[in-house]
Amino acid sequence: MALSKITIANFRNHAATTLGETAHFNLLVGANGAGKTNLLEAISLLGAGRGLRRAALADLPRKPAAGEPAQPFAIGASLIEQGQVSARIGTYTEAGQPGRRLVRINGAAASANALGEWLALSWLTPAMDGLFTDSAGARRRFIDRMALAIAPDHARRVAQFEAALMGIILDIQCCHAEQLYSMYANNWPLPKAGLTGRFPISCESRGWGTPPPPRLP
Repeated sequence: MALSKITIANFRNHAATTLGETAHFNLLVGANGAGKTNLLEAISLLGAGRGLRRAALADLPRKPAAGEPAQPFAIGASLIEQGQVSARIGTYTEAGQPGRRLVRINGAAASANALGEWLALSWLTPAMDGLFTDSAGARRRFIDRMALAIAPDHARRVAQFEAALMGIILDIQCCHAEQLYSMYANNWPLPKAGLTGRFPISCESRGWGTPPPPRLP
């Protein structure tokens, strides 16, 4: 699928921008500060994840003039398949909930992860020239982005894994070593456990009482 008829409202320095006939190769030309990177960032938010800059939602709306209230932003695009519009996707915020990103697909409310089922996005920018000398986390995010193009449910699986891993970390912080062994001896590796449930995170919830304080070496 290809993107066409991209609309951007109240995003960064774009008050109201519409791009049509973008289903082919595109070249953006403009002076510094014209909004080229902001446009790419807006498009990146049409996929799953936090976008090109991983910016906070509060930083995305266009700065209001003095005395004017802040306005929510909106980004939308049509998906073209074999010359026909197959879907309309969009992401936006609302005035009452500026810190919550909302998504609509074909007019119906959806999750941000659901965007990955319709559109696969990846990018490599000059700011990422140190990707392979950067932190392991930066490299994992890049690989995750490419994986989403192949498996749209990758984001959901990663979220399940991180939730299960956080449960284990909290268990390690609060429980006895022998209790940990008994818990995970039959549930390792994590895929065997299915990653469908949430590990309890306190010894008290298992009826073991309050764990002893950590012993310093």
